[in-house]
Amino acid sequence: MAGWNGLDITNAEYFSDVPLFMADAANSIPPKNSGKKRILFVMSDTGGGHKASAKAIVGALDELYPGKYECEIKDIWTDEGVFPSNKLVPIYQFAAKNPWSWRAIYYGGDFPPSRKIFECTTMMTCGQKFEAYFRAFNPDIVVSVHPLCQHIPINILKRMGGGVRKVPFVTVITDLGSCSATWFNKEVDKLCVPGDQIEQLALRNGIRPYQIRKHGLPVRKGFWQAAE
Repeated sequence: MAGWNGLDITNAEYFSDVPLFMADAANSIPPKNSGKKRILFVMSDTGGGHKASAKAIVGALDELYPGKYECEIKDIWTDEGVFPSNKLVPIYQFAAKNPWSWRAIYYGGDFPPSRKIFECTTMMTCGQKFEAYFRAFNPDIVVSVHPLCQHIPINILKRMGGGVRKVPFVTVITDLGSCSATWFNKEVDKLCVPGDQIEQLALRNGIRPYQIRKHGLPVRKGFWQAAE
């Protein structure tokens, strides 16, 4: 499993292959602040639950460990993806209004051949830009709060580590009763599930019991304490 020591970025040769249009995004990220761990939350803003969950976790970290962590919530697909992958948000909005499209997307993600095609295609088309961002941000831990943010980030972290992932990776599932198989990647360090049903789905999809943590859904501060 990956440790908390972060990643020593020494492969300057990589950036010689990065197109010039990526440079501004990479250079806009401030250098690491001494003494602060960097946490990168990856997601796509397809519905309110993903970003809300990330914000709830950031709020809890700020409350419990003030000044200790530097957090970034990144819509990785919209900001760093290429067409049509950078259009996931409008695609989601269209699918939400057209049940036939929603079913096609959902069951396509659960069907291993179509899921593999999607993963390989997006890795080829978006992988370089995603990796440029990851190297620039240089996270100490990556947290996914979206079903399409497991495969590429994990493989990028492995490539950044010379074939061995050195940065911890955590998935926080934001669905309650059921969820897509795209949430589950056997290489995660921890998988946070909201309840028993998702836990059983995780086990059926090859996640080991020691990887699973059952904590409920992340909620913002206003819901942390029961009403008096």
